Amino acid sequence: MDKEELALWTGVASLALTAANIVIALLVLEEKIDQRKERRKKKKAAKRKKAPKRRTR
Repeated sequence: MDKEELALWTGVASLALTAANIVIALLVLEEKIDQRKERRKKKKAAKRKKAPKRRTR
């Protein structure tokens, strides 16, 4: 394997690692967004429970 081929495969490996890191970062971001949505839902549900019930006439 000459230097050019080695450089090519090193670049390919580097790009593959970068792509994997991007995918992992996106998955982590998606998980954080889902956690925020869940927290927001729980907060709204707690507020609904706390709110006084209105009487209907």
